Formats: sequence, C-alpha cells, structure tokens
Amino acid sequence: MAPWDACPDMMSRTRKPTSRGPAQGSWAERLRAESGFTLVEALVATLVLTAGLLTTFMMLSVSTHASADVRAREGGVTLARQITEDARSIPYSQISSSTIVTSLQAMPGLASTSSGSTWTIVRNGVTYTVTASVTPVSDSHDSSGAVDFEQVTATVSWTTYQGKTHQVTETTTLSSAGQDPGLIASSLALASPTWGTAGVSGSTTAPVVTSTGITSLQFSVTAPSGTTAIVWTLDGGKQSSWNGSPPSSGTTWTSSAWSLSGVSDGTYTVGAQAEDSNGVDGPAVTIQVRLIRNVPTAPSVTGYGFNTNFMVSGQPTTVAEVQWNPNPELNVIGYRIYKPSGTMICQTSTTSFSANCGANAWCTSPTACVDQNPPATSASNLTYKVYALYYDANNNLQQGTAQSVTLASGTPVPPPPPPLVSLSVQVLPDDTANLTWTPPTGGTPVSFYRIYRDGDNYTNRYDTVSASSCSATCTYHDTNRTGPHDYYITSVGGTTLGSDMAESAATGPVSG
Repeated sequence: MAPWDACPDMMSRTRKPTSRGPAQGSWAERLRAESGFTLVEALVATLVLTAGLLTTFMMLSVSTHASADVRAREGGVTLARQITEDARSIPYSQISSSTIVTSLQAMPGLASTSSGSTWTIVRNGVTYTVTASVTPVSDSHDSSGAVDFEQVTATVSWTTYQGKTHQVTETTTLSSAGQDPGLIASSLALASPTWGTAGVSGSTTAPVVTSTGITSLQFSVTAPSGTTAIVWTLDGGKQSSWNGSPPSSGTTWTSSAWSLSGVSDGTYTVGAQAEDSNGVDGPAVTIQVRLIRNVPTAPSVTGYGFNTNFMVSGQPTTVAEVQWNPNPELNVIGYRIYKPSGTMICQTSTTSFSANCGANAWCTSPTACVDQNPPATSASNLTYKVYALYYDANNNLQQGTAQSVTLASGTPVPPPPPPLVSLSVQVLPDDTANLTWTPPTGGTPVSFYRIYRDGDNYTNRYDTVSASSCSATCTYHDTNRTGPHDYYITSVGGTTLGSDMAESAATGPVSG
C-alpha cells in the first residue's frame, strides 16, 4: 500500500488552513484585537520615544549654543574692525601707545563699561575685553631709523557659555601721508586747572568740567623747534584771543584763558596747530572738553491742550498735544514727556523722535508729542510734565528740571478756530508749489496753520505756518515737492495756554 493510501486524510489535513489567534496573526490583526500591547512592548516603545526626544533636545541645545557662539564671534569681529577704523580718524601726530586707549574710549560706542583698568564693552549681551596697542614701523631700507608707519592693533576677547575664551585681532597701518604739511604739534592738554583737580574729571585727553566754580580754562601743547605761533581753535573756529606768548624756554606753549562766562554746557573740541615762520600751519592736534556744570533748565512749552479733530483713519479723535522750544543747552540730547498719571508716554532725541514712543503716543518732532489716550477732559488731574535729557559726568542719562503744564478742563472743551477759506495751489516752473489761502475771521483766534499732504490723517502732517506771518492772505511754499500732491490745511489755536491746540476741520484737498 502506498504511504498516502495508508493515510487517506493526510493530504487534506496538511493543506487545510489553520485558524490563528490574534497573538499569532499579522500586526494589523493584533492592532484590531482587543488584547492590545503587552506591558513589555509598551515599556520598550516608551524608551524608544524618550531616547528620540532626548536626542532632539540635545540637538536643539547644541544648535542654540552654536548660534550664540557665531553671533558672539560676529560681534567680536565687528568691534575689532570698528576700533581699527576709528583709529584712522585720530590725527597721525596723536597716535601713541600712551594715549591710544583713552583716545579710542572717547569715541562713540567705545567707552568702557567697567570701572577698573580693564577695557570692556558689552554688546548684545556679550562682554568683550579689549586691548589696543601701537607699534612703530621703520623702513628697513631707510638708514635714518625714522618711524615711517604706525600699526594700531586691536584685540577683542570673550568667553563662551562653555567657559572657553576666544579672541580676534585686527591691525591697521597708519602713515603721515595726506597729513597737512608743516610742523607737528603734540601733547595737547588742559593746563589750568590741571586734570584731576576738584571739578575736573574724565581723562587727560577728554577732561570733564563739573564745577561752576571753574570760570576759565587754559591749554598747553608741545610744539617743535621752529614754531613761531600756535593757532588755537574751538570747534574748528580760530580763537585769536587765546594766543599766548612764546615760551621763554622749552617747547611747551600755553594758551590765554578761555572764559566760560555765558558758555553753554556741552562737548567742545579744542585744537592747536604749530605755525612756522612762513605762516604754514601744521596738522591739528585736538582734545574734547565736556562742560557739565548745571542741570538743564525746564523746557519752554509753547502750546498745549486738547485737540478733538485729530484724524485717525478719517475719524476725528480727542487727543492731548504738547509742544515746546528746544533747550539752549548744547548737552541736551532729547526730552521725556509724562502723563498726569506719572507714566512716561514718549522719549525723543534729536536723531530719533518717534522710536521710543509708546503705543498710544506719537511725536511729530523732537519737541512735540501727542497723547492719543489722554485723561477725560473733565478729569481732576490734567498736568503733563516735560523734561530735558542729558548725560552726567559718569555718562548716565539724567532728567533736567521738569516743566509742568495743565490742560484746560471742561465739557465740552474750548472750540477750535474756524476753518480757513479760499485755499488754492499753484505749481511753479521749478516744480515747487505755492499754497495760498484766506485766514478765517471771527471765532477762536488762530495760532498757526497746519499743512497736510496726501491726506488729512495725523500721519499726513507735513509742516506749519505761523498765523503772525500773514494778514489778509497767507502763503506756503512747498520746496520739497517731487510730483503732484493733494494738500489740506487746518487752523490751530485757542484763547489761552492750556487750550491752544484745538484744530479746525481740514480745508481741501487742492491738487498740484
């Protein structure tokens, strides 16, 4: 009998599909099964996921620190290049190892942030340590041994989060080529009162006078043989009254006294040039002198009050406006304006009068500010304060004396002047334009007229014209016209201080 004959059901049994339970089926079947994953499988999956997340976070951390290192290096390279570039602005005759650091530190952005002898500069949260040196270079083919060039080297170092120290070095070579011909003076310094005495701080190359008891200054300079006179300058202007007598011996020349009576606080550049017998003036040697003897006076406010026709997206809005005259002190660098609540709404400067205004303030110039979220016109406290800003002897920003102004209260607020009439524009052959209008009659008096260009929203304010400059007819010459514009004009004024910023509805547009 054949083997298959002995087991007639064997083939059918071996070919018959078997039924497999969930634990033996495919992954899809196991996922559909109610029994799910075992505890061991879940733990393994958790470990894999945790390892993956840790790896990702480590990569992010490494990437973040790497980016910080790159930014720190970029900042170090930029600082080193700035130092060597600024060194090129120092007169060649003043380049020396003893004065190079103080000369560089007196330049904008290079002042040391530490009080010790170490020169440090903080930028973007990174503290850089700076050194600068001068190396004289002589031409090897020149048997005289004279110095032909000066090499200024700046080294900037910093420490990373890992505690590693990095540094970059920049070198620039300076020569006397291009300097003025003639005798070269050197070692210009404050002679009286001497640097370091009471009321005189700073450094020998940039003294700071802080005492009102110091009424005059004198300067000394070293001049070479053959000098017949010293030409003294103040901010580039010759000061013939400073001419002193030639020294009886030696090479040190001393100026006559510079009277400080009536001189405003601020920073001044004093210069000296050696003059030879032919009247040729050599290159100038200079130092800067800062006068910080008094707190700036309170700003003189010229107008303030509510304005109910402040146009925002075509809708009149009530705001409070304050404007003032620039302070006479030369060391005033900007202003701060405070609300009646004591909150500062704006800080202006001569270079950026809108950068530090809050979300609800707008500055049209360094001496004009608008509070777009003022107190109610019937509020009990409507007093604003304006301060002049200056740097003290330690280069700390300070506020001067406050000027307080109280807006006129009441509901409704005092009415604005009437709108002007008969506005017209004439385009001239030189592509400028003349605006002409008739002043309004009666009603609230006009203090000035406000010119708008290409819209009557507050952002379209363009210029102003004093009402006192015109009588029966007013004109305005737009010399900055570069093409057709739509012009609007409003009347602004009031009866008294505190209510003289009321603005009429706009007249216009006229196109030209």
